[in-house]
Amino acid sequence: MWKFPYKPEIAINAVLFLCQKAKENGEVLSFMQIAKLLFFADKRHLKKYGRPIIGDAYIKMDHGPNPSAVYDYLKDVRARGEEGDEFIYVESKANPPHAAKPFVHPKKEADCKVFSGSDLEILVEVFDLYGRKSAAELRRVSHQERAWTDADMEMAYEDFLDPDDEKMRNYIQESQDDWAGMDSNSMAV
Repeated sequence: MWKFPYKPEIAINAVLFLCQKAKENGEVLSFMQIAKLLFFADKRHLKKYGRPIIGDAYIKMDHGPNPSAVYDYLKDVRARGEEGDEFIYVESKANPPHAAKPFVHPKKEADCKVFSGSDLEILVEVFDLYGRKSAAELRRVSHQERAWTDADMEMAYEDFLDPDDEKMRNYIQESQDDWAGMDSNSMAV
């Protein structure tokens, strides 16, 4: 299974970026929406540029793909209460008939300098395509993804690609030894 380095600084700034885009539209994103938007961004970037943006391990959960480290981070911030951390705070809103839903509010703007040009390109594309969809809509869309349907627990990055995209598969396979030693600056595309 392909592995990519997880980039926490890029991940938190991607969360901030997506939350800011939602805020510009007068909306707030839930944990589930953030998880699905990050999945679609990593998938789209991998298909086009041969690497994901944040490189998190995606886990198959009942409600769809979930970036493991980002989800743990969001839960940790939620546990801190209304203060949150220096980047975000999490608000739980009762939304009958469902249980309380956690919504993420940015406390600062994303540091867009941590992103490559292609990272920003894909984050904007994904937000434009999916950013106004409800959590339920994103759940339905993500449940149609082969990477989710074929997974037992951890989702394989190989399944993010179209099965017949041999050129990108070969490129990524040949590059796997190089990814572990690279930082976000050397990975910029």
